[in-house]
Amino acid sequence: MHHLFDEGAFDTANLLAILAGGRAPEWEAQSTQAGGHNTTAAPLRPPELASDGVALSGNLFTMIDVPLRITGPHRRRGIVTIGTFDATTSYTVTLGGNAFTSTTPADLATALSDLATAINAHADYTASVVTTTVVFYGATDADFSIVPSRSGGTGTLSTVADPSSAPPRFYGIGASVAATAPETWKSVLGVTAAPSLAADFRGVLGPMPTAGLSRVYVEVDSLAGHASDSTGTGGTLTYATPVVTIGPCILENE
Repeated sequence: MHHLFDEGAFDTANLLAILAGGRAPEWEAQSTQAGGHNTTAAPLRPPELASDGVALSGNLFTMIDVPLRITGPHRRRGIVTIGTFDATTSYTVTLGGNAFTSTTPADLATALSDLATAINAHADYTASVVTTTVVFYGATDADFSIVPSRSGGTGTLSTVADPSSAPPRFYGIGASVAATAPETWKSVLGVTAAPSLAADFRGVLGPMPTAGLSRVYVEVDSLAGHASDSTGTGGTLTYATPVVTIGPCILENE
């Protein structure tokens, strides 16, 4: 009697279906919770909690996405906030050595408008007022320095800017199939994933071998800006923390 199904062909087709389905990672944002004994929020700390990172389900490979800049062309972004308004203060944001100032503005709205208008008039940058902040971008992906400062009075301003570089570190917990399985977070070694690697403003996107792991965590260590980033009197500058996303999947070994 002729069999309708060939078992070998069925197994092959089933395997190919699994591999094809694994080409689409199940992306999940890594939690930003603080650690048990570490008040720093993830991913700016090593993993400590059992719930850190993202759970895996026997995935051979996992995609990792660490964006340092949110725009498609990788233009550097900064968000300026005037913390203390003083009409006798002049507020300055210096970008790439170009100073943009609101001189003793009458009110907060004027100060924001002055800064946005001045920055936007320069060919290397774009800027606009967004609610009670000024949001600016570089016109291209070229990196540039940022220096917020003030003169006169007691006014203050702060800038949250995209970092220019950061080294991600990769951690994992061994899959538990026996009482002797590793149960603590450790650095992951592999063909395409070292314990850490340099990441410039373009960020990191790529597969990480995760066979034998039950969870994966990405630490983003030592956010750094442009070499000439700094602050003047009354100014503060911090770097935006990237949102790490992890996509468990299965990839063919091609």
